[in-house]
Amino acid sequence: MVLTSHFSLDDDNELVNENCEENKTKEENVSELEERVSNGDADAMVRLGTRYMKGEGVPIDQKKAAELYSNAVSLGNGDAMYNLGLCYLTGKGVTRDFGKAVNLFENAAKKGNAGAMVNLGNFYKNGQGVAQNKKKAIELYTNAVSLGNAGGMVNLGLCYYNGEEVTQDFNKAFELFERSSSLGNVNGMVNLGLCYCNGHGVPKDCKKAFDLYEAAAMKGFPDGIFNLGLCYFKGEGVTQDYKKAIELYERSSSMGNTNAMVNLGNCYRNGEGVTQDYKKAVSLYERAMSMANIGAMVNLALCYKNGLGVTADSGKAKMLLQRAASMGSKEAYEMVRSF
Repeated sequence: MVLTSHFSLDDDNELVNENCEENKTKEENVSELEERVSNGDADAMVRLGTRYMKGEGVPIDQKKAAELYSNAVSLGNGDAMYNLGLCYLTGKGVTRDFGKAVNLFENAAKKGNAGAMVNLGNFYKNGQGVAQNKKKAIELYTNAVSLGNAGGMVNLGLCYYNGEEVTQDFNKAFELFERSSSLGNVNGMVNLGLCYCNGHGVPKDCKKAFDLYEAAAMKGFPDGIFNLGLCYFKGEGVTQDYKKAIELYERSSSMGNTNAMVNLGNCYRNGEGVTQDYKKAVSLYERAMSMANIGAMVNLALCYKNGLGVTADSGKAKMLLQRAASMGSKEAYEMVRSF
């Protein structure tokens, strides 16, 4: 069974959603902002839009927020372009539209918005809304890093870690993750922890890794919670504690972390920290697989092959392995060959 560990990215699945207005907060009440908006103040439109998006001093109204951002965009406001781009990226207040998000991020990036550079880089990396161009992505991440953007540091660090369009360099990756972590970026904390855990770019130090995961977990970050659970499960950097691991897997899983779902499924399959329950394991694998987790596909295939929690079905098992292999799983590829 696959026991997953996870590098956390401001990345291919989770694009940076930093709100550029958080660094400009002033003690302005809503009526003051509304008055400024009525006078055509684009900055006030962005601030008020963010209030509506977050429900700060006003009821949450994502559509109203998007309208305010749009009005500010028409006045050439770069922060508004970024925030409206996030709306189109996530479908908040508008119909989700990657093409429009790309266009807005491009215009915001030209105005020096580092967050837009990172999100635009993610689009180029994944070929969403634009033709895939990883070199362009790296260029955008590098520009964001030069502006001190922590998300750019995480994503550029991943490129160096994986050797994507650059020479693989664990030391460079470690440096970038460390810089990001020092700025409070939870993705940076988790990735830095994994460098310590794996001894990549730094001497192996499981306790240091544990501390970094714990710091990210304390900020409510699902990947940090998951990796902290993995430490408890394996007894790395902390005394082994299956019960604590299960608790953390469940918490991360409830927040949508598919790796936590897979590992929790493994615990139920093997009766580790919980009463053995094949059907519960299958349910967790199926949930994670519905969210495109490759490890879940492999594990579910093995359940079908061996009749664990489901009626044995070698055809279904092989189909799942072939699907996982087509998505890049070397383990699944080898299993298909020997099936």
